[in-house]
Amino acid sequence: MASKDRKEIRRQLPPGPNKKEFSREKWLSAMDAESWTPDFHNLFTAGLFFDTLLTRIRAEKKLSQSRLRPAQLMRAILAISTHHYHRICGLSMSQSMAAHDGRNLNGVLDVTLDCDGSEEFFVDEIMTGLGDGLRHVLGELVNEHRETTLWIPEPALTQADIEQIAHEVGVAVTYRTACEYWSECEGNGYLLDEEHDGSVALRPGDTNKERCRTVSIYRRVNAALQHSLSLAADLKGLSPQQKASVSKVPLVSRIYGGTRVERVDLSFNEKTMDEGVLATVEALTVEEGCYEELMDRPLPKFGAVTLRQLMQAWRVLESLARRVYEDAVTDDVDDIAACERGGPAMSRYLLTNVIARALRVDAKRARDILAVFVFRGKGEQELWTQPLIRIGDLYYFVFPCILSVHLFRIAEGWMRQGGVAMAVRGTCFERFARKEIEIARKRSDAERIFKLVNSKLKLKLNGVTEDIDLVLVVGSTILLIEAKCILWPDDALQFANYFDTIQDAAGQIKAKAALVRGNYAYFCERMAKNGVEVPADCPEIVSCVLVNSAIYTGFAFDGIPVIDLPILLAYIENSYVKLKQWRTDGHELSLRFYEGSEDAGGGLAAYLAHPPHLADLQVQERETSFRFPEQNGVHLTHHFYKVDTDLAEIKRKYVGKDELDSTQSVRYRPSPDVSR
Repeated sequence: MASKDRKEIRRQLPPGPNKKEFSREKWLSAMDAESWTPDFHNLFTAGLFFDTLLTRIRAEKKLSQSRLRPAQLMRAILAISTHHYHRICGLSMSQSMAAHDGRNLNGVLDVTLDCDGSEEFFVDEIMTGLGDGLRHVLGELVNEHRETTLWIPEPALTQADIEQIAHEVGVAVTYRTACEYWSECEGNGYLLDEEHDGSVALRPGDTNKERCRTVSIYRRVNAALQHSLSLAADLKGLSPQQKASVSKVPLVSRIYGGTRVERVDLSFNEKTMDEGVLATVEALTVEEGCYEELMDRPLPKFGAVTLRQLMQAWRVLESLARRVYEDAVTDDVDDIAACERGGPAMSRYLLTNVIARALRVDAKRARDILAVFVFRGKGEQELWTQPLIRIGDLYYFVFPCILSVHLFRIAEGWMRQGGVAMAVRGTCFERFARKEIEIARKRSDAERIFKLVNSKLKLKLNGVTEDIDLVLVVGSTILLIEAKCILWPDDALQFANYFDTIQDAAGQIKAKAALVRGNYAYFCERMAKNGVEVPADCPEIVSCVLVNSAIYTGFAFDGIPVIDLPILLAYIENSYVKLKQWRTDGHELSLRFYEGSEDAGGGLAAYLAHPPHLADLQVQERETSFRFPEQNGVHLTHHFYKVDTDLAEIKRKYVGKDELDSTQSVRYRPSPDVSR
């Protein structure tokens, strides 16, 4: 089923089994439509299966029948989630240390954990499941607690209560997992098949699409990790004064108190700066990236609060959470006292005071910033962007959603919640791309080869105006670029929408390229008016889609390559570091792509079709066995793909031997990679 067909189906479908409005009767009647194809039938069969499964899981939810007060339940859930987070961190650390050979980071990305009768879950998947699962259970309790007007004494917490609450947390994560599996069917064409042993297999219907997604997710995570560790190493090498200058805000160096934090010390001291260096790196990546010009604009729905203030306050909150977490951790999930406390809490006054002192803002602005971080269980809120829970006059930390986040995704969430329009973000991305291209062009030894139009190129033909976002002349070749700034995809439906957006963009730039070829003389006139001369005779015209994320980059949609800035900038700079031996001798293997003007223009199309960033990645099919609670009687096997890299093979391919014993630069020859 084509993606556009699936998108149309989603529009026509009645609400799915993960929605409150779902009606099995309406679902069955829609399934009887004569015009529906086998693909439609597969989706509706999956809908019936997940309706049965989700109904059974919902029946496991018993919190509404608990004798405990909402506040007690929330505190216990927070304590149990902290215990789970602590356990996950401990297991992932021990396994990543075992996998990490001291020379590369690939082992760290491959770590998987067993989880509640399941196997082969990546750490990030477990963290996401925990955070998203907690959102629903805490959302209901937050609203119930807020509506409670009478004070009623809290009954004593028992061992049986803790066991039931821990079970509820597991049910919430299981429910979220099942919903995500359904969304894979709905948005990404996954299919359900019955295996010979009676279990159910969930596997990709479009294997090429799923392989593309797997490779690009791997690259997104790997590139971010490499960038963060490299920049963190650079920052740690600075003097204490330089570190303070980069940080701009002091971080939490010490807290005082027991079950309740009574005092907080802030400091620019070197130890505190080094402990918070990864959060600082993530913040710098956002602040100096494609949203740079939005950092100091007030977010419309957050009053006068700016994105930069939220980023700075988040770093203070992260350093505070790390200190509080040290006092909140318990190795015993059955610790009644810990579950009664919920973890060290803080007053609104103290939190406001900490933010005001760190950011040097007045109390009102600090309260407005704090309000953004508080989860109320309504609207677009999620625990990743609002990781503080207010119970009475005290605030509690949802540690997994503070200490295990992708800050770029969180910043985009704040922008969405704060009312920043997508069109504004798109314009910012285009301007940022032009700036980065100009920087790369000036850094390149072949600066004269590249000429960039400094604004959108407008073409008016037959009463219709077409905009080409970016036009780059490379020697005698013209590159037409459709730029798309798309929100960070993090779940199945977000990936489906991301895919649809790229597919539409590829169609748009393909049509614009045909328009240019058919009206080349007019195109030359428009280029000249924008200060860029092009060959009089129509040269090779290459087109691509440029996106602000690594997702689906390095692959073609209807013959149109999808790239990100690192891919484009590497070509302009004529250099890409393929390997770097960080922990040994620091030797690098870099690739170059051309030797002169004609070489650069002639090799561009092949490079964009097969960029070195994705070359040599091996994709293998794997499966995760997820056994839903025994009483539900469902054993589901999730078939997926995993990326492997063979560093020794890469060295042999590019330098002819197993070891990189010196810094080298070799010519890259693009070729189709059959492994992808």
